[in-house]
Amino acid sequence: MSVTLDRRGAIAWLRIAKPTTRNAMSAQMWRDFAACIAEVARDESLRALVVCGSADAFVSGADIADFRLFSAAPDGLVYEAIVETALAALEALDIATIAAVSGACTGGGAILAAACDIRIAANNARLGVPIAKNVGNLTTAANVARLASVVGSARVVRWILVAELASASEALGFGFFSELVADYDALETRARVLAEAIAHNAPLTIAGAKELVRRIRVDGTSAADSDLLARCYGSRDFHEGVAAFVEKRAAKFSGR
Repeated sequence: MSVTLDRRGAIAWLRIAKPTTRNAMSAQMWRDFAACIAEVARDESLRALVVCGSADAFVSGADIADFRLFSAAPDGLVYEAIVETALAALEALDIATIAAVSGACTGGGAILAAACDIRIAANNARLGVPIAKNVGNLTTAANVARLASVVGSARVVRWILVAELASASEALGFGFFSELVADYDALETRARVLAEAIAHNAPLTIAGAKELVRRIRVDGTSAADSDLLARCYGSRDFHEGVAAFVEKRAAKFSGR
């Protein structure tokens, strides 16, 4: 399997591994990815998801073997719809998602990483959307918005027009990555530590914050928020958190 799901306690690891294509994603791999996300969504014991590739590539873009079979424009539209289904499902998860990036993070890889809540990287990461140089296709408005929400529309336009790649340190500088580590082993360790820290935090606060970000991307600061605020303030977790703070102890959150 090139897309696999591994559960370790409250943390799930979604691994992309297809060495022959440097983890380039075929339509079937995107379908498999969406199926894994559906499994994660059904498992109420999970508190965080780590998405990772291999040491030399997170995801290097689309599998060109698929594109060679396209005969007309509708083929491309069907492919983009498959990708959107997977990315929208990832963004809709109530739990935190971490992209652990090593090596190539290009095209669909950059978009996938942008769809995660947190992005960390190894020093060998390379980032960009070189579709104007390599293939000559176009990504969707939703994907441009995903990238722009992280790095701004001007940088996304430059990425596409110039087809240049950013180094890991450059991407750290403009905020795509929140931190860098030395290599792939250190990346896995850091992703695990982050995920475990998140797993102890209030699930309803995390879910509400993620939904607010999604709404703001669509509706700006006029996005509705009263339902999300009410869900947190009316929860048992909120009262547990207040009590724990007053009593100077660690809160025990249950997601209710």
